[in-house]
Amino acid sequence: MIWARVLPGSTRSALPDIAHSLIRLGVPGWIRYNPTGLLINGLAAGSGRIRMNATSTVVVIPCYNEAERIPLFRFRCFLNAHKEYRFLFVDDGSTDNTSSVLKCLRDDFPDRISIISLSCNCGKAEAVRRGMLRALDSAPSAVAYWDADLATPLEEIPRFRNALDQFERVRLVMGCRLRLAGH
Repeated sequence: MIWARVLPGSTRSALPDIAHSLIRLGVPGWIRYNPTGLLINGLAAGSGRIRMNATSTVVVIPCYNEAERIPLFRFRCFLNAHKEYRFLFVDDGSTDNTSSVLKCLRDDFPDRISIISLSCNCGKAEAVRRGMLRALDSAPSAVAYWDADLATPLEEIPRFRNALDQFERVRLVMGCRLRLAGH
């Protein structure tokens, strides 16, 4: 689990490097955008600033042949309990029924589930990069990425978000699924 705060003055073009760095560490990531001054797309629409939707967080979920592993019930429960989150699934050229499973979930939450279908398998890093770039187009207040198998439970997402909101000076928060001695 990693959360990285993108500082004012950062550009959207820096996002792929951030996403790739997070992925190389092999843990879910979180990037927060400052709605009062972050330049995401350089001089987007000539104004240089993008208005953020302060109540929305988009979680990018890369998927490759995950039809049997996507816990639909857990996603449904989370979405019912947390109206401020949206999910963007990136089907990375799956050859199983992943697309059908994702469409079924989207049918239940059409305003909060989006799907990108890649024609061929590009790899997790590229799937996350494309998902994050698409997520930024909706101008959310935060963007994250998470693994489809929920090795880290969805219930941790609000804790990540709260840590960023509570501690303004935090630039990077890292966590890992690690068993400590004696626990």
